[in-house]
Amino acid sequence: MSFTTALRRPSIPHLAILATCLSLFGYLITGYYAAQDAAARKLALRNAPPATVSVVNFEPARDTGLAREVSIRAQIDTSFAMRRPMMLYGQAVHALIVPLLAPDAMVSAKADLIFGYTVIPLRRGESDSEALRRVLPETELEGRYGPIVSLAGQRLSHPRLATRIAKRIALWGRDAVRQGPMILPFEGPRATALSRVPHSNFRQFFLWLTFAGITASAVLLRAQSQIARDRRFSRVDRHRAWSKDVTSAKGAHSFVPLIEQESLGRSPDKGERSGPAAILQRIWPLRGR
Repeated sequence: MSFTTALRRPSIPHLAILATCLSLFGYLITGYYAAQDAAARKLALRNAPPATVSVVNFEPARDTGLAREVSIRAQIDTSFAMRRPMMLYGQAVHALIVPLLAPDAMVSAKADLIFGYTVIPLRRGESDSEALRRVLPETELEGRYGPIVSLAGQRLSHPRLATRIAKRIALWGRDAVRQGPMILPFEGPRATALSRVPHSNFRQFFLWLTFAGITASAVLLRAQSQIARDRRFSRVDRHRAWSKDVTSAKGAHSFVPLIEQESLGRSPDKGERSGPAAILQRIWPLRGR
């Protein structure tokens, strides 16, 4: 089978090998990003945290440090907090998403305009108030809509989720900035939070998928080889079943053996010549048949 034919008609073992290679590639990619994140966390610990900026003036390219670290001053609006499932570091979690408002009064915008969100992963059986007390830092001031705090954490890359939340909030009669920053607050001291490397279920999934693909590919290749061998033997048996004895004079002359193997291999009788000359002497009379 040519290479082009194999590409046009891939067999099941070939598809299993392809799936195994893809899963191995996914495992290597997730491992690469995990190593990059761990290195960025270590470098962030060696440097000072980024400067605290108002959520109104936050710019991702300017105000995001190593390991996506940010420090934002904002007003927490707990009245519009919502629970949503989301993917966080490769894990499906339920999170409490709380809007972030301007910490100070603004003349050019509404006071209740939502500029971003803080994301708090919920523990099993935990209420909203318990989650807020567990994660949020001490209150600096009490604003019109909630406490004003300085949030230190990591910026999450979920622009589509931020857009969907903004559309949902618009249905409730509130305005929100499209694709506002989503902040995952540090739980505990900064050094402890950055030293804690998150576990990725994606990498574990690709690893087990690769092992399963290797096993399946080996089994399928062995089965394919057995099937091909059985087919060859069946063709040989059919050929033997249809073969006929040679009956023509020409065929009999072509296929007749020169001499019986037993005669060639026997020991010479007394008085006979031995060696190659004796073998030629036995074969030569048969050429006249």
